[in-house]
Amino acid sequence: MTTYKIRGLEKVTAALRSFPKAIVTQSLNKALAKGAAVFRDSARSRAPVDTGLMASDIIVAKDRKPGINGAQARYVVLVKYRGKDAAPYWRFVEFGTVKMAPRPFMRPAFDASKVVALAEIIDSIASDVPRIAKQLST
Repeated sequence: MTTYKIRGLEKVTAALRSFPKAIVTQSLNKALAKGAAVFRDSARSRAPVDTGLMASDIIVAKDRKPGINGAQARYVVLVKYRGKDAAPYWRFVEFGTVKMAPRPFMRPAFDASKVVALAEIIDSIASDVPRIAKQLST
């Protein structure tokens, strides 16, 4: 798992700390979901297509217990592997097998879109600060 620390946002984080926790959590969740969607879309576009099932099974999911890792919120991009229409074979495509060379799509998607996703998260949080401040002042 890769973790990024955002620097240079002292004013934004100071403003966020002064807001009620529920509003900050809502803003954080929205921002992280937007960032994860960037990864999801990149992975979908890179997934090898036979039937299209694997690409459509790449989803964003909210971690129900993010506090285990010390985080306030966490979203993950994953390939569904359970259920009627799931694509459990994705890991064989991504990592290869003894008889098949790997055709990675998840890691290249991360590498290609990490800067864009981080910018999306920063922009979302930064745009929420004035909106939240305005809501609280009225």
